[in-house]
Amino acid sequence: MSATAFAHAHGVRYTTFCNWRRGIQRQPSPGCVQIELPEATAPAELLIELGAHARLRITSARQLELAAQ
Repeated sequence: MSATAFAHAHGVRYTTFCNWRRGIQRQPSPGCVQIELPEATAPAELLIELGAHARLRITSARQLELAAQ
């Protein structure tokens, strides 16, 4: 796909797209970057029984957000 077609497909003016590309190309690559990871926590699980035939098992924070909705 050409740059013109890409810009048109995403609703961006071609000149704006070119300026973005030019700006990205000027930025130096970070190479290797040292990061610190937080300490791993033990996985937690929540099991809610909703009667004799239904259970809700939550094993991650994302699942908890979905269950609350």
